[in-house]
Amino acid sequence: MKKQLLQGMLVLLAICLCACGGAGPQSGSERPQSLRQPETNAAPTELKLVTSTEGMFGLAGSVSPNGYYDIRFNEDGSSNIVYTDFDTAQTVYLSSDVVASHISEEDPSWFQYGISYLFVINDKLYAVYPGALFASSDSADAKKACVYEMRLDGSERRVLTEFEASKRMMRSVATDGDSFYTVIEAVTPLGQNVNELTKVDLETGEQEVLCAMPIGEFVVGAFKDQLVLENVIDSETNPMNLSVFSLTALEQKQLVSISNETTSGVAYRDSFYYIDHIDQSFVRVDLNTGESAVVQESIPVGSKQTTFVSGIWENYFVYRVTTMEGETEKQQLYGIDLDSGSIYKNSLTYSYQGSIDHSVNIVAAAKNQYLFVRDRTDETKTFYAADGTAYQALDTRFIYGLEDVQTFWSDVDQKKIVADLT
Repeated sequence: MKKQLLQGMLVLLAICLCACGGAGPQSGSERPQSLRQPETNAAPTELKLVTSTEGMFGLAGSVSPNGYYDIRFNEDGSSNIVYTDFDTAQTVYLSSDVVASHISEEDPSWFQYGISYLFVINDKLYAVYPGALFASSDSADAKKACVYEMRLDGSERRVLTEFEASKRMMRSVATDGDSFYTVIEAVTPLGQNVNELTKVDLETGEQEVLCAMPIGEFVVGAFKDQLVLENVIDSETNPMNLSVFSLTALEQKQLVSISNETTSGVAYRDSFYYIDHIDQSFVRVDLNTGESAVVQESIPVGSKQTTFVSGIWENYFVYRVTTMEGETEKQQLYGIDLDSGSIYKNSLTYSYQGSIDHSVNIVAAAKNQYLFVRDRTDETKTFYAADGTAYQALDTRFIYGLEDVQTFWSDVDQKKIVADLT
């Protein structure tokens, strides 16, 4: 299992940096049912999403006001947290000690069991170990799903909360500053898969199941006291259904169904933005009312299959379009200003597998700067499973660039490279 989890994480990281960022569709149609009286649930302060909408299947890292935290996976299945400082443009292990090996219990950046994704809330960093459902007690993978808490420098680490053996944490995370909220996947004693919207207190780690959630319902955004939910039963034949879930009333409200001709959209504050491929337009959905309005007409766009949405970064809706020039795949990155509707582009690319001119990919934004992948190296390396069995897998290392937002969208060739680990 450990071997499979490591291989899966490596593949998912490469896919997430080279493909689209939309939540994957699953089946499900039933509505959530409250497990307690709504009036006992105090209204939270403003909610915000603090992870990728895909949770552990999206970008693993998390941004703070001054830099970016990411995960490096090791051959033995363990992992380290690394930190990229936006002022120095350098990546280092999240450790104050200079040691010969960062793969040891003495190093605060090291985790024996490979963590899968990170998030930052207030002045604390959190790391998620997703867990494995009903792993055998004598297995190396029997460790339960848990969330670690630490200071931003990696010190004072503790297990904030640990879940039952029948549960795992893999989804996106929202917070109001006092608690975090996520959908936990669980298996009942009868073998039934269930999803539970769960609240975790950031001080005590106490867990509270708020309600059951339908299979296939994804949390893709948050605002006020509302979680933004997306449900796609079959993205090829059925529309994407958007709804909001009030944490105050513990009630879900259906907002709008969007044609399957659109690409994956992005929730941002109290809006949902998407591309309409039929009209080649950029559309905003007001999540308070469900009303839609065209922000920009006649945008540069390909088909649904060749247009991939990256996300919203520093008020720009970012997407890329793939075209074929002979046998070479070309990619072009675009950004639409949410306020003006103006369209910008960044033409910087790097070669991938000899036949793809891959556009750069933004992974974080802070201090009016973008941290982005501007190149990559792939090397086949030997890894070791929990039982000591050796196997080979592709080890991908990304080379990052760092540039201020205005320069990035002026479409000039950025020269600032982030110094990687030594």
